[in-house]
Amino acid sequence: MIPINLTEHFDIVRQGKYLIQAAASFTNQNLYAASKMKKFTIAAGVSLWSQVAGVPMGQGLPPAMVKYDLITARDTARNNLYIQISHVESKRILRAFPIHQIISFADPQAVVDQQGRLNVLCQVGAREFRYNQINLTGDIVKRQTHVFSDSRPRLRLSEKGEVVVLGGSRKLSPDDVPSSVKKARIETENILAK
Repeated sequence: MIPINLTEHFDIVRQGKYLIQAAASFTNQNLYAASKMKKFTIAAGVSLWSQVAGVPMGQGLPPAMVKYDLITARDTARNNLYIQISHVESKRILRAFPIHQIISFADPQAVVDQQGRLNVLCQVGAREFRYNQINLTGDIVKRQTHVFSDSRPRLRLSEKGEVVVLGGSRKLSPDDVPSSVKKARIETENILAK
């Protein structure tokens, strides 16, 4: 699978339902291939939070300012939380993607750390929270699940400029990034092998 960012090639801004299809033509071999049609919807979202962050020196990226936005959009019966990263100067959207379905009565918490990474903690269930750390290019570099135990999980900026989750307790999940379940399984197998 080859991911393609449609916003780099098309000005997709109007709300509505769309169909997309990928096609490739090899004229020298007289071949043509096309994918099945795929439906997607552009819906209005509500901005919950935004902050401008600079690209820190030494990250291998050119100096620039990016804007992080947390946006919620409702589809049928769910509220989904999206992250949008845009270039401040050109106002061009670099990435926009969903991070999780959220509950409607709890606002997510967001903090930008010294590395310019966006850290988001959102409530996804009655007692369950999802923590995501997203780098300047929009990659999820950390994803964890936390649960309400003796206190509610919350984000704090440490003296070192790193964001940590305080309160609650960590719950291992198969979709953790990096995978904590796989790591826990390997550690358990190593202990059992001794």
